[in-house]
Amino acid sequence: MNLLKFDGIEVFNSLHRDLYSNALALKNCNGHAKLGGSDAHASFMIANGYTLYNGSSRKIFGLP
Repeated sequence: MNLLKFDGIEVFNSLHRDLYSNALALKNCNGHAKLGGSDAHASFMIANGYTLYNGSSRKIFGLP
């Protein structure tokens, strides 16, 4: 994973709430942006996980 060029790593997956999977991803994110995902495979799972962005510019995402 360290050889690949990722902008961010999902460190919270709301489907996998065991203490191992998310902690392992967080430990190995190596300075990449930390992302959260709802992994919503069913409607009741929507918004169980999400990413907060404290920035003030859309340009960082390549948006106008």
